[in-house]
Amino acid sequence: MLIFLSGCSEQQTVNYNDTYKKDGLIYLKFSEPTPYTGNVTGKMKGFIKNGKKHGKFLQFYSSGELLKRANYKNGLRHGEYLTYCNNGDIQNEEYFESDFPVGTQNFFTCKYDSLKHYKHQSIKYYKKKDSNQREIFYAFRKDYNSVNGQVSESFLYKSKSKQGNIWSSKYRSNWDILEWKIYKYHTNNNLKSLGEYKIFRSIKKMKHGTFIWYDEDGNEIKKKYYTNDELTTSPPQ
Repeated sequence: MLIFLSGCSEQQTVNYNDTYKKDGLIYLKFSEPTPYTGNVTGKMKGFIKNGKKHGKFLQFYSSGELLKRANYKNGLRHGEYLTYCNNGDIQNEEYFESDFPVGTQNFFTCKYDSLKHYKHQSIKYYKKKDSNQREIFYAFRKDYNSVNGQVSESFLYKSKSKQGNIWSSKYRSNWDILEWKIYKYHTNNNLKSLGEYKIFRSIKKMKHGTFIWYDEDGNEIKKKYYTNDELTTSPPQ
């Protein structure tokens, strides 16, 4: 017995392979050229309204294992959006409002590295208003060390456009990197050094901020300050 996520049992049901997409809308093959409305099953299960995904949607690997569990509103990602590895582990944990990422997103690798550890990245999206009351969008990304779970690098991105996210090559040019911090660790997992950088014209990485070195017991050994790659006596303003 098939149970459809939309709860619209009175709608027709077709296999998703019997549909096609044109100009952003989903149509039924060999039928009138009208955007499809109804349930789909097969490699995808959910409800399509006027040619657009609407409500909860499931997508499956060819093996039958769950690949994605997503929520849509009039064709746009809206709500929780989960991607799974074929062993059932979560690969991507994302949240959207009308296709724009919101809150904290988490990204994992499906395969272990050579040391049997997973790689993990997180991104927190938020917005603030500038002095002219215009909304500025930010993304704070953290890359985690797969061995000790500590943050190994962090990036702060800024964009004046709400469109897109920093993972999409289509929209990456919307985002500027404001800050870049690199953390290194001793073999006992204590912090070894911290350095701050900035990106010039999206090309050159320059030391810009505070650099600190620690011994294996966590004691500070030395500290240096840089402004635009130049050694200074105090942090940049």
